[in-house]
Amino acid sequence: MHATTRSACATTVAVDLAKDVSELAFADANARILERRRLTRAAFARAFANHPPLRIVMEACGSAHDWARRFARLGHAVELLPAHEVRPYVRRNKTDRTDAAGLLEAARCESIPRVPVKTPEQQGIQGLHRVREFHKAQRTAAINVLRGLLREFGVVIALGSAKVRPAVLAALEDADNELPMTLRHTLKTVLDAISADERAMAAIEERLQGFAEGDLRSQRLQRAGGVGLITATALSASVGDFDRFRSGRHFASSLGLTPREHSSGNTRRLGRVTKRGDVYLRMLLIHGARAMLRSAKLAKKKQQPLDRTRAWALALSERVGHSGGRACQQAGPSTVGGRAQPIPLRPRSRQRAPHADALSSHPALHPVTSMANESVPGTSKPITLLALSGRLNVWLRPGGFHHGPSACRSPQGRIHDCNRTACRKTIYSVTCKGSPYTNC
Repeated sequence: MHATTRSACATTVAVDLAKDVSELAFADANARILERRRLTRAAFARAFANHPPLRIVMEACGSAHDWARRFARLGHAVELLPAHEVRPYVRRNKTDRTDAAGLLEAARCESIPRVPVKTPEQQGIQGLHRVREFHKAQRTAAINVLRGLLREFGVVIALGSAKVRPAVLAALEDADNELPMTLRHTLKTVLDAISADERAMAAIEERLQGFAEGDLRSQRLQRAGGVGLITATALSASVGDFDRFRSGRHFASSLGLTPREHSSGNTRRLGRVTKRGDVYLRMLLIHGARAMLRSAKLAKKKQQPLDRTRAWALALSERVGHSGGRACQQAGPSTVGGRAQPIPLRPRSRQRAPHADALSSHPALHPVTSMANESVPGTSKPITLLALSGRLNVWLRPGGFHHGPSACRSPQGRIHDCNRTACRKTIYSVTCKGSPYTNC
């Protein structure tokens, strides 16, 4: 499609993508809309073939990465904006026209982070993860069906997916139970479906292993504690280049692992983690932290030597509880320099964080490990994985508040309820007049 008289003067075009019909808004350098078009999918594919180079702005939604790669090959500059960042710029009712106009306004805001265009290989790896989760959900549903049906006939299966198949086969071969013959054949079919899902998951994991063997980023991610094949390949495909994050805390914020804040004036209120961002990646990181904490407890039980990270995680778990320690293990140390379990994706920084020296003498922070990062071309800063920001970074932040509106620190170091909005602290000495402790 050739450029019209008005669209020839345009420098930016906002595209509201859809399955069948897309809305286009051509604008000049001042974001003034010159022309609007409503094109079908076939016409949209030809819309920019013979057009001078444009700045094309789209939401990072379904099929956006495919269109971005197509338009980039035609010489256009493509920008993908997060959908939740564009929504505040949409005025009045939601229509395709207002969505396109909102995209133009959001594109003028330089503080909105752009979403990198994914390669076909990255999207393929993400697809493998989605299919694996699909088979895992099917297997879990089938196992629950077997447990529920057999329980009605007095057959109770122990916990653990590995114990389901032997127990079901034993129940099917037992002629003394009350299982009807027609149901026996159906349960055998469900059992075969579980085996098929497990084989499909194993095949996908083999393909992920082949990808990881040729992907340098995945190999280095697996060197971090609590990170295996699944987490490493998911991070490599979804996040891509970690250099776009200024620090580990910015990476944690993109995954929703930083506290929700509702502050005003001199009053600062920090709540629970926001849980924004990729749910799948956040789940993998939390499970990795749980596995790391469990391995530390097993090593201590067997009287095996502990490294500084696992020793710190155990001390934290004993002080604030298993759940709190699990969350803090994956999050907290980013506020003391981001040194715990760094991903070796950036060159080593020989200059410590300004406040890390002041905190290094504190006994609670002593076990935090400091690992050397390997250098990678085009990168510059260290970043953490399990050392993401969470609950711990709130009450260990120097010169700030140690928690939000619902908890404070007791003399024994535990967390208890507090009716005060926020308790002030001086470095690590906490003063609070809330209940139940009157002098915590």
